[in-house]
Amino acid sequence: TAPRQGASAPRWSPDGETIAFLSTTPANTTQIWLLPTTGGEASQLTTHATSVSSPSWSPDGAFLYFLAADPPTDEETRKQKDRDDVYAFDENFKQVHLWRVAVAGALERRLTSGDFSIQSYELSRDGRRIAVHRARGPFQEHSADGEIAVMDASGGEPVRLAGSEFRQSGAR
Repeated sequence: TAPRQGASAPRWSPDGETIAFLSTTPANTTQIWLLPTTGGEASQLTTHATSVSSPSWSPDGAFLYFLAADPPTDEETRKQKDRDDVYAFDENFKQVHLWRVAVAGALERRLTSGDFSIQSYELSRDGRRIAVHRARGPFQEHSADGEIAVMDASGGEPVRLAGSEFRQSGAR
């Protein structure tokens, strides 16, 4: 399947052989696609239930990390289908969490969970740890109450380093 429209967020693989990018699928979700730098067709890597954002390669090129909102519940899906899903903009938001996908095999793994959103993240140079900026929700207004934490790149509970006593954003 080819991307439906547009491309954004291009990221070179560490070996320079592949470019990962975001594009919308025919199902109208944004997913990660891979394109060989020698030419050819792009192939879809992720088939996540919701749109993904902020792709980042692991230093060894084995994984791509990304952010994605929690999927709707069965009840929310039913209400959407019945057109019975009216709510205020910030009333029914979904938390955004950090995921990783194996480039070989496309196996996705959720790395964070809980009643918070990962607003940004950055892998350490050696790829073993991740700095995250997490907040009580996904909107910019939630950033002021956020905190900086560090976690293992394979998952686990983030360890808080700094909280809302400091104004912070964009963990790098």
